[in-house]
Amino acid sequence: MDVSIIISYYSGLNILKNCLSQLYKTLKYTKYFYEIIVVNDNPDVKLEKNLQEFSDIKVINHEKNMGHPAACNNGAKIAVGEYLVFMDCDIFVTNNWLEELYQIYKNIPNTGAVSATILNIHTSKIHMTGVAIHQVDMLKILRGSEINEITKDYEYFDFLSSACILIPKEIFNKVKGFDELFFNSDGDLDLTYRIKKQGYQLVTAYKSLVYHKGGVAGTMRRISINDTKAMFFKKWGNDLPDGIYKIEHLYKCFSATHDIADRYLVINLCKSLALNDYIEIIQKSLNTKIIEVYNFKQYYEFSGVSFMDFINNNLVHYNTPFIFLSDNFLCVSNNYFWFKTRECKKDITIDINGNIEFVINVIEN
Repeated sequence: MDVSIIISYYSGLNILKNCLSQLYKTLKYTKYFYEIIVVNDNPDVKLEKNLQEFSDIKVINHEKNMGHPAACNNGAKIAVGEYLVFMDCDIFVTNNWLEELYQIYKNIPNTGAVSATILNIHTSKIHMTGVAIHQVDMLKILRGSEINEITKDYEYFDFLSSACILIPKEIFNKVKGFDELFFNSDGDLDLTYRIKKQGYQLVTAYKSLVYHKGGVAGTMRRISINDTKAMFFKKWGNDLPDGIYKIEHLYKCFSATHDIADRYLVINLCKSLALNDYIEIIQKSLNTKIIEVYNFKQYYEFSGVSFMDFINNNLVHYNTPFIFLSDNFLCVSNNYFWFKTRECKKDITIDINGNIEFVINVIEN
């Protein structure tokens, strides 16, 4: 296999150097031919001077900030590999990451793109596998889960992240690459969906593990994430599939195997603008009634919240069970004493990506 690894860069020089060092370390004994192309999307940075220790890297310099999709496309234009790997500059690979990607591609018929499993560098938990689309949001399946909970080698998805993804160059050219209108976000969803519409499978390789740093820009954010998401839904809204990972399906699976109360209070920590849609979905999927919603979204932090800091003490003693709705269902885990005081075994933590669990199981694990 001949592979071209294409990295889009805008800022975070030390992060980029660490990314490259880890790449060279893991590829030192690979049997594959590879080249590394770094596309510098920041005209104010002289990247060659700062990357002299990596003498065989190809560097493309943009004369103006053109955006992440354009950087990827321009890298692909000079790539000599039969396969392209697009990688964010804050990705840190692990041993055999490339071999695992290629093995899945080679062994799964009609595969058009293979994504690595992306782990949170701070927690080692899953940050991204694949993406499913629901009528109210984009669902990041398995985010926050432990990688050792997954026993299979791969899984099919409707959309993939391009943080670390392998695509045959022939297929990439067939779909005409990234749409450069998605300047800094969601261009990967658009690209992989166009690959899927050509009849190819989109697959995540669960044994190809990479870590994601986050907080590093692959490009200047000229367009807000909400705006690019709106662009995506405008382009594909009437054409999106009703996949197995539809959020109702995930909630219903939980409801079918667990004892759900007939009514709940909601503690809302979720920042989504589609709160009413989620409440409706929860009621229908869990076959329960939401009798009141308390909004505390201004206190939410992805890594966790402390309920004792902002929730009225009277709520602790409510007999009605709670549903804690958030962007990450594990955010409740820092509240062991608070939940032990409540002694309500039917409290549920649920997030907008379809993850759901009884709180007692989260805080005791």
